[in-house]
Amino acid sequence: MNKKFSVIFLAVLALFSTNLFAKDYKWSDVWCTYAADLKTGDVIINADAGLHANMFKKQALTISRLDWLFPYSEASFDVMSQIWKLPFSFGGYAGFGMSQFTELNYGLRLGNVFGYAKINNTASVGTTMKYHFHLPAESLDIYAGVKFGVQYLYQTYDIVYAKFNKSNWDFELYPVVGFNWLFAKNFGLNVEFGGQEWVKAGLSFCFR
Repeated sequence: MNKKFSVIFLAVLALFSTNLFAKDYKWSDVWCTYAADLKTGDVIINADAGLHANMFKKQALTISRLDWLFPYSEASFDVMSQIWKLPFSFGGYAGFGMSQFTELNYGLRLGNVFGYAKINNTASVGTTMKYHFHLPAESLDIYAGVKFGVQYLYQTYDIVYAKFNKSNWDFELYPVVGFNWLFAKNFGLNVEFGGQEWVKAGLSFCFR
C-alpha cells in the first residue's frame, strides 16, 4: 500500500483512539473479540465512494484532460464469522464508476496529431475476508484483510474519423485496511485504504 495512505490511516486511527491506554483494558482482547459490541452473525453494509485506477487509464503518447468524473461507488457487506475464537468476517462487494477524457494523441504514423474523447467505464465484483481488531476505542472496528474478484473495463473512443469500443476482464487480489466507526448502534462511517480504489469512504449500516 502507498506510504501516503499508511500515514493517513495511522493519523485517523490516532484521532479516534483517544482512549488507547485505558487502564482497565485487557490487551488480549485485541486479537480475540470484536469491537463496537459486534458478535458472530452481525452484518455490516457499507456504501462508499472513491477513486479507481481504471478511471484514469490513458493511451501511450497522449496528453489528457479530464472532462467529467462519476466517482467509483461501491457497496459491500461483511458477516461477522468467528473461526475458533478469532474475529473474522466474510463478505462481498460490487462497484462501478465512469470518467471521460479528451486526449491529444501523437500518432505513430508520420507524426500525426489528433484529438479525441474517451470514456472509461469500470466495474468490479468479488469477495472479501477481514480480520478485526478490538482497541479501547469501543466504537471503532478496525480491520485488515484481502479482496478478491474480477474487474471489467469498457472504453469508448470517439476519434476524428472513427468511433470504436474495446473491453477487457482482469482479476484483482489486493490487501486492504480500514475501519468502521459505529458511533450509533446501527449506523456509522467507513474508511478503507488499498486495492485499485486507493481510498474510499462512506456510510456503514450495522444489522445485529
